[in-house]
Amino acid sequence: RRELKWEIPNTWAILPDLVLIDGGKGQLNSVLVAMHEVGADSVPTASLAKENEEIFVPQKREPIILPRSSPGLQLLQRLRDEAHRFALGYHQKIRRRQTFASALDSIPGIGPKRKRALLKQFV
Repeated sequence: RRELKWEIPNTWAILPDLVLIDGGKGQLNSVLVAMHEVGADSVPTASLAKENEEIFVPQKREPIILPRSSPGLQLLQRLRDEAHRFALGYHQKIRRRQTFASALDSIPGIGPKRKRALLKQFV
């Protein structure tokens, strides 16, 4: 939710046509509150709960349940799976960067070449 507050005003020059949330009714409600706080509550929003592949939309109390063979449901599943893949890749990239970080990174004037030379000399 905190991330959404920072990202919408700064990076969403054009609002999306749809926000699809990975999760159930609780996650959808949290996102709706955050979107309202930043003035993006006009964007259509839905959530896809993984366990039973239920689709929640703000206007309906009960979930929408599409047949497992439905092309629409399969498209939503592929979108969700791609978002997971992208998020995992980004998280792994950040973790790798943190793994190789050192105190030398915060010293002005020490670039990658000098850092390698210093580490080679003293480690």
